[in-house]
Amino acid sequence: MKLNVLFISILLLLGTSISFAQDDDDIEELIWEEISSEQYNDAVLLESNPRATADRFNELGLEITFDCFEICESFLVEEESGRSLFLPADFDQGILDAVISPAGNAFVVYSSYDGPEFDNYYDHRAEIHVFNVIGDRGLDAIQFSESFYIRDWSISNLAWFNDQNIYIKTYTESRSFDGQSMDFKYYKLEL
Repeated sequence: MKLNVLFISILLLLGTSISFAQDDDDIEELIWEEISSEQYNDAVLLESNPRATADRFNELGLEITFDCFEICESFLVEEESGRSLFLPADFDQGILDAVISPAGNAFVVYSSYDGPEFDNYYDHRAEIHVFNVIGDRGLDAIQFSESFYIRDWSISNLAWFNDQNIYIKTYTESRSFDGQSMDFKYYKLEL
């Protein structure tokens, strides 16, 4: 496993496509490209409407709810019927965010863990789950697309660049509250 992690790290440095998988039968080919912090910040500024995701879910008659007791679980709930869809997150704190694409036809949820002992509990440090919006109303409009699991780094933030690409702000250190500065890296991911 350590050899795989080293190989993936080298591929990331080279900007090569990488396969992440939950198991050998479900390999997703990803294309990563390292970008500058300025490119990332420009994308975040373009996506300056913090209400965009909530507004789009409201149009669909959906809302995100959280159920937190020792662990947090997140759900998309259909307002009319009360039906719910679990938003996947392997980590105890649940999802970090749900972010809608610029055209409103897809969204991602992501979660990350950054404790130094992550490999004692988890097989990966971060995860991204992609959903398509294929209808006009309710949970029937939501279709799961794909998941990606990342072992080498944690996600600090994520923003859509366009409807096919997301920008990700990452770090490899354990997040510390002792004033230590983080060494962030930025990537463009083609979905």
